[in-house]
Amino acid sequence: MQVQVITAGVLVVTVSVLVTVLVLLYTMPKPMLQHTRDILCLPSIPFSQSSDLQCGSSSDRLQEYLDEAIMQKVKKLEQDDKDKKISTTGPSPQLMGLLKSLRWNIKPSARVTGKKQPPPLQDHGAMFPVREWHQKDERAFLRYGMEYRHGRLVVPVKGLYHIHSFLDLYETLKNTTSTAESTRSESQTDSLRTTQSTEVNQQLAGIRHAIYRFNILNGTEEELIRNEHPREVSQNGYFNVYDSYLAAAVSLDPGDEVYVKVSNLKLLVHPNSNYFDIRCILTMAKHSGICQL
Repeated sequence: MQVQVITAGVLVVTVSVLVTVLVLLYTMPKPMLQHTRDILCLPSIPFSQSSDLQCGSSSDRLQEYLDEAIMQKVKKLEQDDKDKKISTTGPSPQLMGLLKSLRWNIKPSARVTGKKQPPPLQDHGAMFPVREWHQKDERAFLRYGMEYRHGRLVVPVKGLYHIHSFLDLYETLKNTTSTAESTRSESQTDSLRTTQSTEVNQQLAGIRHAIYRFNILNGTEEELIRNEHPREVSQNGYFNVYDSYLAAAVSLDPGDEVYVKVSNLKLLVHPNSNYFDIRCILTMAKHSGICQL
């Protein structure tokens, strides 16, 4: 008897659930998307709430619907662009603001570091170009259009640039004393050092370090900045060490080649500390105060 009651209760619950599902299905609104096997029905006008459906093969109908939707969006964008062009003759303020914010971080700059120099190719007169620099050193970089060409840094845009260079210069002095002469008195040694100093000064008045630019349009070379050290004799009488630093803000044109020269390449004995650096500060354009590509 108890089993029959349980069975009847389960049957009643099952029937109630089925009735509820049928009522829900009957009262649901007609769906916008209908498909039966490989037949797909979609609105005839994309993004429309119309109940007018157009049916076809699933793949073909879906492709048609996507094509129509894309074309509709493209036409809307074209119309919006035409409306904007009517209201202004130049780029939109929003676009210019975006480009300006991006350009703050797009300033041409470069740094190359010291390297052992090969013998000079020819007689350059009083100054010799530093023809070899490291480009792949961890301190070196070329950014936003700057180029390295045969020891020269090439500027991509017209603007005001900060250029600077550091050279560690080491000079060995000729020691004309022999082993026997090393026992001379202090006064004799001082006299010898004075003679050495005079001979050095007669050979060259000073040690020069300069930055030049070559303009490709007029084919001329121009000295931008120079540093000159008088020749000296150190207390030990065997070598001299000079630190030469150059820095200046100069106006450069697109294609200008900027490079370093020194009066004697043999002075670049310890090139690890040497470097040559260029960074754009300002563009020459009147409408902007930043470097532009």
